[in-house]
Amino acid sequence: MANKSRILYLLHFLQENSDEEHPVSTAEIRAALKERGCPVLVETLRDDIAALREAGYDIVVNESSGQSTTYSYVDRELDVPELQILMDAVSSSQFISQTRSRQIITKLTAMAGPSYRANLRPGIMTSDTIKTPNSQLLYTVQTIQQAIQANLKISFQYYRFNLDRERVPRHGGKWYVISPYVTIWKQERYFLVGWSDEREKVVIFRIDRMGLPKLTQEARVPAPESFDVRDYTERIFNMYDAGVMENVTLRCRHHMMDHIVDYFGKGVEPFNITEEGFDVNVTVCASSTFFSWVMRYAGSMTIAGPAQIREMYRAILQRAMDGVMESCTESGAIDPERIDGKGQPVRLYVDGNRTVRVNGTEPFLSGGRQGEFRAKPSVPEVDGLRGRRQGETFKLYPEAFALELRLPDGRRSLNYHVIIDGSVEPLSWYCPDGQREFVLEMPKTPIEFHSIQIVEWATERLAFRFDYAILPGLRFDLERRLLYDDCTPTMVRLCYDGCDLSERVYPPEETDWAALSTAHLRYDLEIRLPIVRGTLQAQNIFALPSTIWWENIAESTFVRLQCPPDWSGRLFLGESAVPQNAADGSFGLGNFIKMHKNREACEALTLVMRNAQGHQATRELTRIAFEEHFTESPVFIEDGMLTWRPVGRYVGGDRDEFQLILDVPGEESPFSYSLNVKSSVFDRLFVRDYPCGEFPFRIIKKSRGLFGAGSDRVLFEGTLTTGAPEQ
Repeated sequence: MANKSRILYLLHFLQENSDEEHPVSTAEIRAALKERGCPVLVETLRDDIAALREAGYDIVVNESSGQSTTYSYVDRELDVPELQILMDAVSSSQFISQTRSRQIITKLTAMAGPSYRANLRPGIMTSDTIKTPNSQLLYTVQTIQQAIQANLKISFQYYRFNLDRERVPRHGGKWYVISPYVTIWKQERYFLVGWSDEREKVVIFRIDRMGLPKLTQEARVPAPESFDVRDYTERIFNMYDAGVMENVTLRCRHHMMDHIVDYFGKGVEPFNITEEGFDVNVTVCASSTFFSWVMRYAGSMTIAGPAQIREMYRAILQRAMDGVMESCTESGAIDPERIDGKGQPVRLYVDGNRTVRVNGTEPFLSGGRQGEFRAKPSVPEVDGLRGRRQGETFKLYPEAFALELRLPDGRRSLNYHVIIDGSVEPLSWYCPDGQREFVLEMPKTPIEFHSIQIVEWATERLAFRFDYAILPGLRFDLERRLLYDDCTPTMVRLCYDGCDLSERVYPPEETDWAALSTAHLRYDLEIRLPIVRGTLQAQNIFALPSTIWWENIAESTFVRLQCPPDWSGRLFLGESAVPQNAADGSFGLGNFIKMHKNREACEALTLVMRNAQGHQATRELTRIAFEEHFTESPVFIEDGMLTWRPVGRYVGGDRDEFQLILDVPGEESPFSYSLNVKSSVFDRLFVRDYPCGEFPFRIIKKSRGLFGAGSDRVLFEGTLTTGAPEQ
């Protein structure tokens, strides 16, 4: 048996221990084989190596006169540069977990010769934070490939990260059933492309966000005849969303050619070449994805045409500068031409839905600019809810409605065409020439997203847009009337079209709009939460320490509040109201404290919120201390040493000095230590000298008057214990 295994042991030893830079001698080989229980003579060893060479293994024999014969195994399946490239690819790949990356790199290293293993390591520095935490990803890919080969559907859960950065299944653990077509490697990610029966179209999923899929016994749905993997990939990843394709002219600086080729390939031909730059024609979907890409190169790239795409891009840039997303139907401006009796007093009525009526009549809403359409829906939108699709928001309505429109001054309906859910028709079909006001019957299909666009014939400029969805009976309730900016969630109940959904929602950062789970909708829903926010010295007022020393609040300090609609807030220090600045609504806390510093030892800083309906909410933000004190003992025994830790336990000035008086039984006088507000070890030998006992202590704050020492005051008293309690 040993003789049969000997040649395999020999081959393994040469592969693991030799290469062209590191040959092994006959003596080393014989010693290794002897350890494996296969002693061999020199002549037999030569015969075995000759047999391996005849079998095709590239073993180099080095024979020199007067020296021992050596052997090198140089037949490596991958050379060192190839291994280095593979290791760098594995190391930098985001879809392979950190643990799995180390395992693969270890295997790749073993494929190199011994002379190169020590120096063979990934040459790309990566961070663990960009690696996927999904350790099952490779098994997920394997299962997908098995399903494709077996022509079967798969089912899986799809995950997201919550605010604690934990992977949790979407939509309450729903199982997605997909007919897999192909996996795609794009933008450092693995994606699955397949058919969704539920959505009746080709969809895409990130594989690192999938749970481990299961094979079903149901046959796959064949790919549509028009489905082309390359075309689909370009549409999804290269700014080609699922909308209508447009031919767009980009005007670029010369150095932008690298980026043009990266995204659109070498097939694009530059023209209008000047000293400053060039133009190129590209085919894209004029969506938020494309505009965001152009915006990345602001100053080096712009959109030269067509006119309607330039106008869309200009509008997006304007919204970005303004910091708000609003359309001409959202500004709430009143059209004076709709008010009877100009120059006369009028009465404004504002109902619970924020509908404005002038002398009992609801006016048009206007964009506030000349030359724009003015619109008035027959049904008010649901206030506090909105939809979001492809980065753009739209209105939600509880029932079907008609839209009353008014032409811009001096314009005729013959100047425009209307696009209703992609269908193009002359506007004159709805508004006869010579008429200024007309009613547009809106698409009434519930749940679905609808879009109305009015475009100028001559310039193709987008003159008016109205996006919406109808969710029959839509209404919602919030568990809490008011939320604080402290990550405390609230329950939201959402009802529409026979659905009754409840969801726990957390206040988002820097916005009042929070996303809701919408598993069966083809767009997202967002709810506006009544969040009150505020800052004190650039700190969130709802995350302040429990106590603040009054001198740490500068005289110029203001508390600034951001209140939700219909709510107002007041700030109180103890029982006294903090004055509010009439100009900007801020509260002059710093100046108020300096003027009233002779108060109680510690007083609460309280926020009181009230709304128009008379509801009130009170929240203690912190306590302002006007007398120094310790919240707990700052004296400890750690590792046998007396330790002073006032940080986080002392409320007072940052330059204060203290004297610690420690009574030690049997000593003529107590021990005394001079300390400040910094933590330190102040007696390293105390426990060694006094291993068992109780030692009362008191902490005295040193005070200095104008002409010398002032009156000292005891701030804290306690007892130190050494040894076991029973001793």
